[in-house]
Amino acid sequence: MTHQLLHAIGGGRMGLAMLLGARDMLRDFAVTVHDPAPGPELRGAAAEHGWALDPSAPGSAAHILLLAIKPQDFSRAVPTLIPAIGPETLVISVMAGLAAKLISEKLGTRRVLRAMPNIPALIGAGVSGLWGTDALTDSDHAFARQFFQGLGMIVELPDEPSLEALTAISGCGPAYVFLLAEALTAAGIGEGLSPEIAASIARQTIIGAGALLAARPHSPEHLRREVTSPNGVTAAAIARLQDAPGLAGLMTEAVRAARRRAAELGES
Repeated sequence: MTHQLLHAIGGGRMGLAMLLGARDMLRDFAVTVHDPAPGPELRGAAAEHGWALDPSAPGSAAHILLLAIKPQDFSRAVPTLIPAIGPETLVISVMAGLAAKLISEKLGTRRVLRAMPNIPALIGAGVSGLWGTDALTDSDHAFARQFFQGLGMIVELPDEPSLEALTAISGCGPAYVFLLAEALTAAGIGEGLSPEIAASIARQTIIGAGALLAARPHSPEHLRREVTSPNGVTAAAIARLQDAPGLAGLMTEAVRAARRRAAELGES
């Protein structure tokens, strides 16, 4: 029998991915998704799994309050979220950059768990970083692990700064890979390939390399060296990529830029 309430604030692709990943464990919950403009995927999932759709704010305290809104929208949403907070409420936030202290102060509860899944969670191949305040119980942590396990790998982090670092790496990381696919496609077109062929071989090259990385026990460096013959064509390309500041230097700068922006969002 349904006996617990879960209010999900905001839908979107990530909110929907989390709910779908946890759909089996949510059978004992009355789930309401508060989204002013639910898309067809959310409407279909809600109909299939018996979730209520409500564009208005929650009017009653919940056992679980899932915050899947943009961090920029949190401050103005606070007054509408207060009714959802009760003595048993666990707040799960996937708002990048918003510190648990700020969320706790605004909502009046210290039971806050911050999570950062990434977009491959849509197909169960994601990375979800988890960190919570010291007010969380063992049951809270167990619930969070069960809730996110359907999305892929779970990383429980020792402190909040580690979650910010994970956000800049795995949270943003899929976009870095997609940008690489774009760049390879453009380079192929520049070398005379048709856009269709360039795009297809760039896509499959990244898919295949990722599959090999998953299948082999070796480090990325080891695999790179295996396919880089001395003085060969790959070596010529790698040497160019390592010219200062090099790909590694650019990636470091990119991750730091992501962390700076997350901090700015947390202060806004």
